Amino acid sequence: MSLTSELRDPGSLVSKWVDENFDIPAIVGLLRPQVQGLTTIKPAGDLAGYPWSIVGNAVEFRLRQSCEIDYYATSASLAMAEELAGFHDALAVLWDKYKDDPWTRTDDAWVVYFAGVLENVFRSGNADELTKYRDGLSYLKTSNDWAGFIGDMKRLRNSELAGIKADNYPVLMDLMKRMPVASEVLDDIIQVSVAVLRSANFQGIRHSPLFIDNPVFRGGKWVGGADGDFLVGGSLFEIKTTINPGNLLQATVRQLIGYVALDTSDQYHIDELVVLLSRQGGAVLALALERVLEFSKFDHRHQMQLSAQESFGGVS
Repeated sequence: MSLTSELRDPGSLVSKWVDENFDIPAIVGLLRPQVQGLTTIKPAGDLAGYPWSIVGNAVEFRLRQSCEIDYYATSASLAMAEELAGFHDALAVLWDKYKDDPWTRTDDAWVVYFAGVLENVFRSGNADELTKYRDGLSYLKTSNDWAGFIGDMKRLRNSELAGIKADNYPVLMDLMKRMPVASEVLDDIIQVSVAVLRSANFQGIRHSPLFIDNPVFRGGKWVGGADGDFLVGGSLFEIKTTINPGNLLQATVRQLIGYVALDTSDQYHIDELVVLLSRQGGAVLALALERVLEFSKFDHRHQMQLSAQESFGGVS
């Protein structure tokens, strides 16, 4: 399991620890006023079956790309299927090409969309993870087309990927164009990405000398892994791409508290929890950790981290 999986399970040790030691409703109440009055970017057309998680992944990849993060080089250290390794070079070509330019609706948009869809493959090394996107997504042409695409991915081998190199990424483009996707999905990804990239909040993140991408928390070994989105100094950022940020506040607050608790050696000195809202144009919801601890059983984060280590340090 992962931290998010543990927190979704009300019976898990981690979930119980968070709820027993923090007044989550009171902490969420501190954030709710910050949500009021925000303008939300919504996709065009009928939202039934809209691939929200895929779009969110694609937006996050675009933001990482703009921060000059070689995400695929990072992913290479994870448990990734060897037959997918050839995609690293092909996708990395776009890092420099679109570092500062918000991309428009061109063939290159497929690359970012494709990267978002494959996030779980790169992280888990299991192409079967893609099947969770298959059913009920009216914005993908047909389930059969999608299943066929997944089948093609699973059949790829190193020999077939040999031609996909950093100087020959059109080969990958041709493969991607076979993925069924509606144009409004790409337009939505572009609109949200551009809004965040142009925001003052995100400019401050990407240009900060204190920026750290994807911080990994040492205590994550007890819960199957835990890593955040961004750190800027002591501010821990979680990216959310949702049209209803108020509905996610409780889960997001519990997630951010869990990350701080699992930073058991206090490696990152986290003193602020921040939610970056992509569909709200890069708006941020911020809470000082000191304020959060006022609604907890702890006086400071070290005490909190020690409690976490004692509570689930023996969890496999």
